[in-house]
Amino acid sequence: MKTFAMIPALAVASVVSVTGLLAQEELTSSPRGAGQKVQLAQVQVANYNWSDVHLYLDQGGHVTSLGFVGSMETRQFKLPASAVGSSQLRIVAHLIAGSNYVSPTFVVWPDDLVMLTLENALGQSTLKL
Repeated sequence: MKTFAMIPALAVASVVSVTGLLAQEELTSSPRGAGQKVQLAQVQVANYNWSDVHLYLDQGGHVTSLGFVGSMETRQFKLPASAVGSSQLRIVAHLIAGSNYVSPTFVVWPDDLVMLTLENALGQSTLKL
């Protein structure tokens, strides 16, 4: 009986998730003048670590979840509009079965692609703009 009671809650959670994704998509192409669109920066993460990671964007203490990257996978994430032009950005990679990696501080501008490579030895990980 409890299983059936969870179905409406799952449906609501699905609608909320889709609504959140649509709202994020609207932010990625907000108008800038007549006919121009702002392109947000993105981060590409190549995870060569044996552990899956959960990625966060730290904007001077305001932390936003970006998503998950499995072991030996590469994924790309759009950064929030508030990240563009901010001078206190860092990426935090929380290894599911281990410690954290915190990137050096960086700045992004529209259309930038930040490339983070997580190595098995986290100290050898790199961040490129």
